[in-house]
Amino acid sequence: MVRTGNQNNLYRLNKAICILFCIWFAWPFASYRLGMYFGVVLSLLWIATTGVFLFMMKWNADLLLTICFFITLLPYVLTGTFKYSTFNPLSLFGTFYLFFIGMFIFQYYHSRNDLHFLGLLAIITLFFYGIGSIQTIIGLFKYPAASRYLAVGNPDPVLRTTYTNAGIGGFNYVYSAIFLLIIMANDIVKKRSLYPFKYKMLVLLALTAMLFMIVRASYAIALMMSFLGCALVLFVRRKRTFYILAIQFVCIMLIFSATEGFFSTIFFKLADVFDSNPVIYEKLRDLALTFGNLTIYSQTTNRIQLYYSSFRSFLSNPLFGVHGPFGTSSYIVGGHSGWLDLMAYYGLFATIPLFLAIGSNFIKIIRINRHNESTIGILVVQLLFIALGIINPILYVYHIGLVVFLIVPSVPYICWCLGCYGTGHFR
Repeated sequence: MVRTGNQNNLYRLNKAICILFCIWFAWPFASYRLGMYFGVVLSLLWIATTGVFLFMMKWNADLLLTICFFITLLPYVLTGTFKYSTFNPLSLFGTFYLFFIGMFIFQYYHSRNDLHFLGLLAIITLFFYGIGSIQTIIGLFKYPAASRYLAVGNPDPVLRTTYTNAGIGGFNYVYSAIFLLIIMANDIVKKRSLYPFKYKMLVLLALTAMLFMIVRASYAIALMMSFLGCALVLFVRRKRTFYILAIQFVCIMLIFSATEGFFSTIFFKLADVFDSNPVIYEKLRDLALTFGNLTIYSQTTNRIQLYYSSFRSFLSNPLFGVHGPFGTSSYIVGGHSGWLDLMAYYGLFATIPLFLAIGSNFIKIIRINRHNESTIGILVVQLLFIALGIINPILYVYHIGLVVFLIVPSVPYICWCLGCYGTGHFR
């Protein structure tokens, strides 16, 4: 009896630490003031309070492959070639660790069948993303460029302190909010008859704050992904429809990309909609000029060249990358694509287990939710996550990994937390 009581107390402590961990990363004020290493310490305490259960539970392929990915990085760490962007090796390893720890947290509670707690984590995270979004909006009215400035490497420490003390979210916060916005929009629309009025009002307030924050933060790609993702989850009801639309979209892109001026006209008109926001306006015009071949140089053209340089460096060092035993510093890595940059830095040796881990995790989450209304929302999030990894560096943006691997698969269990069990089937 004493042992059972001790186990229950340990499990309560474990869940309390997990809640603090979610508040830490979901609230910019806390994550900036306390720092990344505070989150690492919390996650290590969480692992310690799982006792032996975490190591005795059935580890699926995605968890084992994630461990393999980190093992492949050890030779680079030991030889002093573990580098990525401007991060020091310790911080880099910490960000990679936090990016994937959500995968283990979700499966730990899911294996214990504690679906109620997973739903609670999703609600708490949504609540603090709502608070963080409101703080960010207020801060951006006073400091309009703050969110973009926080995305710059090695920012001025005085300005950084000013912005973070105001609770303003930067690149990591804005882009992770995209995925939470999309999955919650799917959930509140397709399960609206299940939820009480107060909960629906809370969700709508949080979603409105997040969307307005994304607009004010002036990240054009984040804005386009948000609108595209929300449109898909609102109008697509079946997986078959989703796949058909995806194929049609690719075909349309291939057909009209050969039509001079088609996409250029679309982006010019879209830019006019945001003429009051100079950053988004200029970014959309830049895309329009790129598609229309109206200029020799554009920011988008430059980014494409950086993607190509990463891919070329990978082809020159496919097995172990430019940081491997046969790589040289003469190869240039663009630094603007998560997947291509990682392939260039560490080759197939590290990226094969990484891609297999992400793929197997996504397949498993879809299989778990195959009979409930969250499937389309999860599919859209997974698709946009992969796309974002192509066009932006994301592996050191641990907020994105925590939302995608922990919170998104936990959202379907909000109905368990609120006691409104719909028609969905869960395992």
